[in-house]
Amino acid sequence: MKKTTLLLSCFVAFTGLVNSQSIADLPNVINNPQRTAPAPAAYFNNTNAVPMAEAVAGMTSTSFDPNQRIPFTGTYGDPNNNATAALVYDNGLVYNIPGPPMVSMLQDASLGMSTYGFGAQFGSSNSMADDMVLTGDFDITSIDVYAYQTGSAPPTIDAVYLQVWDGDPSGGGASVIWGDLTTNILDNTVTSDAFRQLESAPGDTSREIQLVKANTAGLSLTAGTYWIEYSFGGTGASGPWAPPIVITGDPTTGNALQNLAGVYGPAMDGGSGTPQGMPFQVYGDPIGGGGGACQEENPNDGTFENGFNCSSASAFMTANDVTVAAGEDFELTNITASIFANGGITNVDVNYYDDAAGLPGNLIGSQASATIDNQTVIGNNFGFDVNEIELTVTPFTFAGQAGSPTTYWVELSVTDGGATGSVFWVVTSSTMVGNPSAQFDAAWGIPDPLMDGVYIWEGNCNPLGVSDNALAGFSYYPNPVTDVLSLKAASNIEAVSIYNLLGQEVLRSEVGATTSDINLSGIATGAYVLKVTVNGQTGTYKILKN
Repeated sequence: MKKTTLLLSCFVAFTGLVNSQSIADLPNVINNPQRTAPAPAAYFNNTNAVPMAEAVAGMTSTSFDPNQRIPFTGTYGDPNNNATAALVYDNGLVYNIPGPPMVSMLQDASLGMSTYGFGAQFGSSNSMADDMVLTGDFDITSIDVYAYQTGSAPPTIDAVYLQVWDGDPSGGGASVIWGDLTTNILDNTVTSDAFRQLESAPGDTSREIQLVKANTAGLSLTAGTYWIEYSFGGTGASGPWAPPIVITGDPTTGNALQNLAGVYGPAMDGGSGTPQGMPFQVYGDPIGGGGGACQEENPNDGTFENGFNCSSASAFMTANDVTVAAGEDFELTNITASIFANGGITNVDVNYYDDAAGLPGNLIGSQASATIDNQTVIGNNFGFDVNEIELTVTPFTFAGQAGSPTTYWVELSVTDGGATGSVFWVVTSSTMVGNPSAQFDAAWGIPDPLMDGVYIWEGNCNPLGVSDNALAGFSYYPNPVTDVLSLKAASNIEAVSIYNLLGQEVLRSEVGATTSDINLSGIATGAYVLKVTVNGQTGTYKILKN
């Protein structure tokens, strides 16, 4: 189980984010919509540092304001959309004006910005670093970063050097866990079809941005926060320079660092004095897809930002989604959640739902009084303790499907020590896995599209078609099924029964043949258990009805 530890400097950056309105004023939601990224230590230790950068002449650098908001620009791809090398994480866009050609506009006229790009020259021991948050375990196959050399048409970047840190490189205590800044791991360099241009002087084509792909074969990362540091070699006379993330109308685009010959400083725009982020994309494959223990986590960032009501004494309900990877079933065995409540947690009931267009749909299973293995007060906010509860549940299988992931929902109905009704599931805007948290208030809805619950789902991922109670010579298809499920066996199929996940029999057929077509058009969409009897032997299989 991953625990998140924040540097003291991170708390300084977050002090303006907690909503001062009391929980009593918000009976079902503690709400603050801002999404932020923490400022690394160098932003506080080097407030007067001037980055090494290519900049507009005559514009000066200013120091970092620790009270300003740094946006979280990261987004997540679906690692199950492709067989291999899917997008795992995207730190932000290198352009803000779509093409052709695309333009990375330096907003000098409207925002007073002046930095074209930051020095990331291998020959001068300069490099750039930025952070990312992974919400699962991945084999990272490649990372795309960006550079340009003024006056040189691509491809001119002939080397990229990259290393991965397990924390903020400028804060002390972090270590390089993969790679180095001496080995060229260039895969290839191509044009990004984007140009870095001044807002006041559009049309300049002297700074054509190059997409540089680093080969990271052998890099495996578990869920957590990491820093990517990289530098370039090139054949052009200028740079190489690393262009920052661009956001139209916003001079602050991230929390990157620049390493100048071993000294880390904030990557600040020289004109606006605002922190900048670095665009990069991470590609890879999920680890553990072949079966065995697995988990899904939306990590606790330690800010205890908001909460949605999940009290058993309230009419409100809160649910968070679980994503079952394509080609797998997920058997849930343990849940960890962070809960606002005073007086401890005395009982947790668990309810499971299928998905209905991004919201909880039909109830497909439940367990009263899940086993509370451990509960620990890990913080306090809004006058409430934050209780991290660890639960063991009766193993519950969420059926997957071939070809695409499947979404389900888990609702916790929590009783606090005083049965007060003031119990809230902690939610965060720092990271999101799948859908935002859903809340029931007369009907299911999304109270805040930026907020996702803090949780860990743990259990076992098993490939589809694998069963501990399967029959030799028996097959069935298709799965998922829309209307007709076809069965085939080496001997006569005596009987077929289909059960929902509440254990209720919804269909039964006496067959008496080696093949049969079962019409399922009359049953509702969802996950079911198929039981088949052949020669007195019974096999059980998981099916999904579309």
